[in-house]
Amino acid sequence: MRKYLLYAIGEILLVVIGILIALQINNWNEAAKDQQFLNFALSELYADMSRDMALIFEGIEPRLKMKEQSTDSLLKMAVSDQPVSPEQFIEQYRGVSFGFNFTPVYGSYESLSRQGLDKIKDKELRKEIIDFYEFNLPRTVDFIHERDADLELYTQEQENQFLKLSVISIGDVNPFVAKQLKETKNIFEHQVFLDLLDLHSNDAQNKRRRIESIKWRYNNLMHLLEMELDNRSVSFTRFDSTLVIPDLL
Repeated sequence: MRKYLLYAIGEILLVVIGILIALQINNWNEAAKDQQFLNFALSELYADMSRDMALIFEGIEPRLKMKEQSTDSLLKMAVSDQPVSPEQFIEQYRGVSFGFNFTPVYGSYESLSRQGLDKIKDKELRKEIIDFYEFNLPRTVDFIHERDADLELYTQEQENQFLKLSVISIGDVNPFVAKQLKETKNIFEHQVFLDLLDLHSNDAQNKRRRIESIKWRYNNLMHLLEMELDNRSVSFTRFDSTLVIPDLL
């Protein structure tokens, strides 16, 4: 009986050990799958952020710069004693109402938030990702575009008081519709225009502050992601703003 009990106990221990080993192997496999998922998800998140930054450097900043330059030039003309021809005015005014549409890519973050945010062990990185995509980025987009529709409608209404649309035909160029001054007198004495110019100048300043703020946040989070991906030995393409070619307006 004693030998039988020892044998039974030995069999039970072997079964228990086998179960424990199987559980450990399963845990290792699950952990490996989690790491593979994070490697892919974090590299895709970085790629999405790179695309957003490329959009900023390629399309948004050139248009915003044109708006800033146009409003600044017209403001300087307004306080100058130098005469300004209608052609000079229209050339500068063309960029005043330039706008842009900032549409960040959320796909990789949405996938990560559904399947693996809790798998990120680095608490600082996890917090920065959540804060950026749940608060900072959507809030900035809302602030950038919150006045766009109203400003566009107001601009169209006010322009009717000092501008007219004319069909222009030059040489072999196809005719096109252009804005022209209704009167040749000094446009800088027209209060409606001055008020409109002030609104666009403030709008450009507000958009510049928002864009610079979100660029800083992009750079900060992308730096954290670069360090995490390097630690994981994950291959990825680093974003380089010098390689982005701005759109020509």
